[in-house]
Amino acid sequence: MSMAPHSIFSKSLRFSLLLCRNRHPMEGFVSHLGRRLISNTEIPAGQDDSTVSYLVNPCGLSPEAAVVASHKVKLRSLVESDSVLALLKHYELSDAHISKAVRIHPHVLVANAQETLLPKLEFLCSIGMSRLDLAKTLTYNPIILTRSLKNCIIPCYTFLKEMG
Repeated sequence: MSMAPHSIFSKSLRFSLLLCRNRHPMEGFVSHLGRRLISNTEIPAGQDDSTVSYLVNPCGLSPEAAVVASHKVKLRSLVESDSVLALLKHYELSDAHISKAVRIHPHVLVANAQETLLPKLEFLCSIGMSRLDLAKTLTYNPIILTRSLKNCIIPCYTFLKEMG
């Protein structure tokens, strides 16, 4: 059973972008381990529970996951976060895809949908990534959306393309 070329490309792109992400090979592992060790599911006194509520309701996180994610991000504008969700849905990410991406990297919710995210999504589609591969890539590695298109995503793509 052979894999489709775009599927192999998606996996290679995810790996290359992961390399852009981590300055040290152990950094990703340590970050993953840290997420696994967090088990506090109560909303601490004084914590902004509007962020937790937003992460639960439109984003679909469990209350426990929302509390953990809320420690990583402070939502400045629900209108901007709604724009991010609408853009991801426009690119056919399901609620489950979005929920997982937000759980992994909640900072995607504070990105500017039109100026920051849209050019990256357009680029990934322009190089032949299907909507399904785009959804899978962003679900498992949503940090791609916070990487520089010019300094990381395009150079990684160019490198992989030259490798054949």
